[in-house]
Amino acid sequence: MNLLENFIMFVGGFFLVFIIIYLFNLYKYKKNKKDIMEIYYLQKKFSLKLNRKDVKKLLIPISIIDAFIISFVWIFVSMINIKNLWKFIFAFVLIFALIYALFELLGRHLKKKEN
Repeated sequence: MNLLENFIMFVGGFFLVFIIIYLFNLYKYKKNKKDIMEIYYLQKKFSLKLNRKDVKKLLIPISIIDAFIISFVWIFVSMINIKNLWKFIFAFVLIFALIYALFELLGRHLKKKEN
């Protein structure tokens, strides 16, 4: 695959994953069955006080971050020509690094906005 095909796959995968994750999070928010794990993590780690209105505003940024992580790791790992076991290990490490980095940035932004 060339770079243009990878970019098209990334964008298509991004939008598909974004829609699925957003609808899933919106369903959880409306039914109030479970807390959304990312919001729970941000509240505990950064001591944020979010009301229900704030949580609804965070559904889109959280869905964008999740979709970006999944799409980026999928395309990036598929471009690497190494054995599948190493791809799996690399993807696993990359997912955790991106989750930590992107949610750290979001949490710091929210904390700064709160103060």
